[in-house]
Amino acid sequence: MYAALIGLGYPLGSLFSVFCAERFERRTLLVAATLAVAGSGVAFGLTASPLLAIAFGLASSTAGIMQSNFTHIYQTELFHTARRSIAIGLPYAASRLVATVLPFCALTVLSAVGAGPLYAGSAALLVAMAAAVRILGPRTNNRRGAVVRQ
Repeated sequence: MYAALIGLGYPLGSLFSVFCAERFERRTLLVAATLAVAGSGVAFGLTASPLLAIAFGLASSTAGIMQSNFTHIYQTELFHTARRSIAIGLPYAASRLVATVLPFCALTVLSAVGAGPLYAGSAALLVAMAAAVRILGPRTNNRRGAVVRQ
């Protein structure tokens, strides 16, 4: 039941993404969604309350799918069409490889240090990613063509 309720975040996040993507700057949306995943993930990992676990899990799944949607939108705006498939495809393939290995590593870390430090470490990586996108990522709204040229 918990997983089913938390899973409602995926369609909700996609609906929110549709509403937000054209109304707000996509780099800002990506940063905000990433920070929301970090915060709700830590809260989910630290709570002992079943009701709060559902609430934070729902928030995390909603923000996570929004982050994914905004990442894909933002990436397509960064690269010229001739380079887009390589610029987006290779990192995505690498992310799927990491996603395959990550559960095994996470279980090892979980058993060694517990849920709090595991979620905090994940949140720290997400915050670093959000900072990198905010500092290094160009604005893409209201521009013609790709932002990054060949």
